[in-house]
Amino acid sequence: MEQRAFRFRELAAKTVVCHTITYFAMGLLAAHFLHCAAEFDKPGSGMRPFSSPWVTAGPVLQPIRGVIFASVFWPPRGFCSGGETAGL
Repeated sequence: MEQRAFRFRELAAKTVVCHTITYFAMGLLAAHFLHCAAEFDKPGSGMRPFSSPWVTAGPVLQPIRGVIFASVFWPPRGFCSGGETAGL
């Protein structure tokens, strides 16, 4: 069976989608169950309050982070993706 070449664009798209959805879902769960808003609003928490525009922009900026992750995953793709010499 011939294996088709894996392109960076495909890896980046999959990584961006997976990372953005995971970041958003885990953020919602943490905010709800761990009461992060109350903890972040404390003066010595070291975090921005939930009302900050930067916190709101977090999910929107995650695709950039996903591309960075994909660029890290790209060099060892032969090792991870399969075949006779694959490590994972």
